[in-house]
Amino acid sequence: MINRAEGSKWYSKDDPLLLERFEREADECQKQVEANLATDLQFVRVSLSAEYRVACYYLGILSKPDIAQPSPQSKMLFSAFHKNLFVFYSSLLLTTRGFYGPARSLLRHVYESLIVAKFCALASDPSVYSHWEQGETVYFTNSVLKKIAAPDKTVFDEFWKLMCQFSHPTIYAQQISIGWETDKDDIRLNFVLLRALIECHYHLLNSYLITPSMRHVVERYSDDEELRRLKALIRALFRESRASLLPQPRRLISSYKRTWKLI
Repeated sequence: MINRAEGSKWYSKDDPLLLERFEREADECQKQVEANLATDLQFVRVSLSAEYRVACYYLGILSKPDIAQPSPQSKMLFSAFHKNLFVFYSSLLLTTRGFYGPARSLLRHVYESLIVAKFCALASDPSVYSHWEQGETVYFTNSVLKKIAAPDKTVFDEFWKLMCQFSHPTIYAQQISIGWETDKDDIRLNFVLLRALIECHYHLLNSYLITPSMRHVVERYSDDEELRRLKALIRALFRESRASLLPQPRRLISSYKRTWKLI
């Protein structure tokens, strides 16, 4: 929420140039984040790298339909998975440097893309996928969220409302300061968002983008040992991460990973 007293501290004729101030504050914030949130940083870096390595075993097959059968919605599923890697990394950089507000706008994109991609992978009606493929507007609430009959979608609605508050020009959006001491709670929250969304992201890869046909080919002709090690590492990381999360992000993960029924 905006605090005029805090905001006014930024405006003095004696202040350094704006970009110099940002860089100085961001450098100091990064040192504090690396010292105080080392476990969170390690989780994001290792889990994303492991997810990517698993994807490398399978996703080259997408261009070879004569070898294995991809999902009919593979274009959207791949788009969501691949683009989100860039968004996760950008959000991590911004958050680590203290720019938690802009990072949240990016994480809203991750959330929406994960929900829409899984919806389209399951929907018998191809209209939402067709709108996406043609570059037309997909109405997230009416065309997607309201069509999820099970599990209870309350957590999806609540999380989307939160991410909209962070992204639209509300009193909760963006930030007015930068620094560990003033913003550590918001920085910690971003790591919670990252941890929850990264686990959902892997579910999309492992359960929908990778098809049984693709899995069969890879497991028959590739190095199973490394792949098993990577998947075991990911399971262990997620298990440890969930144990330290509060109930709401845990519900988001479990609801996303459950079997959905659509209207």
